[in-house]
Amino acid sequence: MTLNSMISDSYKSAKPEVGTPATFLSFTDRNPGTVSEIISPKTIRVEHCDHTAVPKEGGYQYGEDIPQIFNPRTVEEMTKDPQGNIYTLRKNGKWVMKGCSMYQSGLSVMLGDRDYYYDPSF
Repeated sequence: MTLNSMISDSYKSAKPEVGTPATFLSFTDRNPGTVSEIISPKTIRVEHCDHTAVPKEGGYQYGEDIPQIFNPRTVEEMTKDPQGNIYTLRKNGKWVMKGCSMYQSGLSVMLGDRDYYYDPSF
């Protein structure tokens, strides 16, 4: 079981609403997002959220957590891409990119929290 699988398992019950915080799970990386549209009870559109590292005098050391400031855009500001960012609720309770297998890694989103993590080991 991967770290992202364990993380997303804890967020299966989040009910989507417009403005709900979301995290794109991309293998070991995570990126913040926001639910921008409820297409149906089992289909949602999720947009990426702008984020900025909190500056620190002297910089950060390798391996140190870097706090992020999330700047969610209003629904009106979000760019709606008709070809992407659509996720469907699957039998296993996870939100997976439309058209992809629920077993593929790196193509899911968890709801209820915005998180950013960049894995420097790749």
